[in-house]
Amino acid sequence: MAQRTFKITIFGYGGEYSLGSVTDGESFEALQELAENSELSAWNDDVNGDEVNFYDYDDVLNLYGADYNQANLDIAEEGRESKTISASNSFNFSLSNPDLYGVDNEDNDVAGYFGGASIEKGTFGEVVIESDSDFDASCLVFGTVNLDETFNSSEIITKAYYIKDWTPIKDFVHKYMDDPTIADDELLYSLRESLEYAEDRGDSYNPLNEFEVEIDFDNIDTNGKSSIAVLFDQYGENLFYSE
Repeated sequence: MAQRTFKITIFGYGGEYSLGSVTDGESFEALQELAENSELSAWNDDVNGDEVNFYDYDDVLNLYGADYNQANLDIAEEGRESKTISASNSFNFSLSNPDLYGVDNEDNDVAGYFGGASIEKGTFGEVVIESDSDFDASCLVFGTVNLDETFNSSEIITKAYYIKDWTPIKDFVHKYMDDPTIADDELLYSLRESLEYAEDRGDSYNPLNEFEVEIDFDNIDTNGKSSIAVLFDQYGENLFYSE
């Protein structure tokens, strides 16, 4: 059967999130003072005479993408009318959940952590899927980074997978979970646990990688809507959060 080409455009809300170390103690104290006066923002014109912007602090995390929880998908095939569905019609697999709890800072080389986000609305990328049958949203899995330990409940889409045959996923999960009763709708949750078990045993194989499809981020077209600023102390304790 001839291959068909589907272009999936990801649009909705998302943005850029960035968080990094502040190594200069005086600068961090100035940021703290702004925070105490509820004046700290993602963009700061004068912090001890310098501009301090969130995107310059990125050694902990830096992400740009759509929030799975607030994203939609435009599904287009040449010669046919496109349709729009919620991203929640597909699956979500959490790739990571960055946090600062228990950071090792015994050398006191980090005074604290500053970050922020530019919340935006628009188009965040495209995925092209080749298939010999109709597009099936239940085969589409988005790999996301969960930000609830650092910013908010956003789950930023960074990867995409199209899985028509779940057998390799099932085999991997059953290998490490040893539970033949795991239902199909629990596979991705169980996969996270299985990958952790595998890593503990020195197995770096991830069956999802066989199904990855590239997200083209070249066609991003967004407009800023709001911003967030965050500040943590050197031990990862949150000191400030603003929207």
